Amino acid sequence: MRSPRIVETALALALALGALLALGCAEGGVPLVDAGVAAECEPGQRRCVENQAQVCTGGGFWSLPQSCNGAQCVEGNCQVTCEGTCMPGTARCAPEGLQRCDAGADGCGVWSAPAPCPDGERCVEGQCAMEGCEADCTPGSRRCVGPSAYTECRGEDCPRWSPAVDCDDGAACQAGRCGDGGGEECTDQCRPGELVCLGSDQFQRCQMQESGCLDYSPAENCPPGRVCAPEEGCVLACDEPECEEGAVRCFQGGQQSCVRTPDGCVVWGAVIACDDGAQCRGGACEAVCIPECVAGERRCVEVGVQTCERIDNCEQWGAAEPCPGGTQCQGAGQCGVCMDGQEEERACGRCGTQGRRCSNGSWGNWGLCGDEGVCDAGSQRACGNCGTETCNNQCQWGGCQGEGVCAPGEQTEAGTCGECGWRTCNAQCQWNADCARDGGMWRACNDCGWQFCCPGADWCPCAGNFPDQCGGGVCGDTGFCQ
Repeated sequence: MRSPRIVETALALALALGALLALGCAEGGVPLVDAGVAAECEPGQRRCVENQAQVCTGGGFWSLPQSCNGAQCVEGNCQVTCEGTCMPGTARCAPEGLQRCDAGADGCGVWSAPAPCPDGERCVEGQCAMEGCEADCTPGSRRCVGPSAYTECRGEDCPRWSPAVDCDDGAACQAGRCGDGGGEECTDQCRPGELVCLGSDQFQRCQMQESGCLDYSPAENCPPGRVCAPEEGCVLACDEPECEEGAVRCFQGGQQSCVRTPDGCVVWGAVIACDDGAQCRGGACEAVCIPECVAGERRCVEVGVQTCERIDNCEQWGAAEPCPGGTQCQGAGQCGVCMDGQEEERACGRCGTQGRRCSNGSWGNWGLCGDEGVCDAGSQRACGNCGTETCNNQCQWGGCQGEGVCAPGEQTEAGTCGECGWRTCNAQCQWNADCARDGGMWRACNDCGWQFCCPGADWCPCAGNFPDQCGGGVCGDTGFCQ
């Protein structure tokens, strides 16, 4: 019969051997967990904590929070918001032709380069149509005009929006269709504040409807002398040329040319973004060196050491060189053997950092990239009123520069230019020097007269028009009772 001491000794040796085996089998990238420590979460689970993303590691513990910065944390992932972008799948007319809104790499809408319409056609309301027919829409399409009415695009040769059709028994209109709701959830059909044309002299606004979703409001008429332009609403007809035809410039981080529209107006065309790695300078897109590193700098990558070299007159990371057998790259690009418990960090992503830890004489996997910025250093984007914003070396937007004084299409109140006119903001985000006016605008004057807004935006001389105000007398030519 074995003695208790022998049994105890054997048991102790077995436990020690089991611990050594567990230690030797642990993978370099998985942190060792002390026995008896309860897991916090299910591996792979994600969560948001004050707009920071966390993922549950293989050991069942929450990772260090990753700040979403300018993005929004949703279900444990940092997601870019698409505020201010176009809605993918929509189309619009640029001076040069048709533009479509495509989904970019981040899922947000990006306007494509404009494509000229075929010969004999012109772009109207986001589609190419035969000249001589001001096509309003695509045949068969429908759109709401308020909470309980719709309009339908009719006609094959010259499609136009029909007069508003009321839904039966006051049923609600959603996405151009009438229905009783049926318990189904509605969906947004447009973006807040969006303006769309309904013919050449009417427009609709995107507003919140009784259904709780965004849809198009009833049509509004443009004032006399104005026409509806997509996304702008009612604008003046051709005015003074905005630029010299054929001129090019850099605008809002892209290239823009001065073109003549099918109506004969000379205006600045669509802004065309430069290709990746290029910026607009002097009206042309040029390849720009955005250094990745400092010449001679070294860093660690998964396969070994990488050195910063000058390639094509631009500092870039060169080819990686593997470390000798039995060593790993560590620190500032040096090959060696790490000490258990040693930790280090490196740069990652957009000015972020990530760390790793040495265990069993080998470096573990790099952790999540945290504290990233919101943009690529040196990149540019449009901002404000014709301004440009540049991403700084901390991968943060550096603030809007070179803004104008107004938003294109914006108008001052009547009477702020001349006696009865207003100013309109041009494509350069500056107020036009000339006054705009509405020739149909009038006001009462003297005893029984009226006067209209004349060219030059001043009130015309008073003229008699309301004899009833003279108590049986005569209303004279100058608007005085006789």
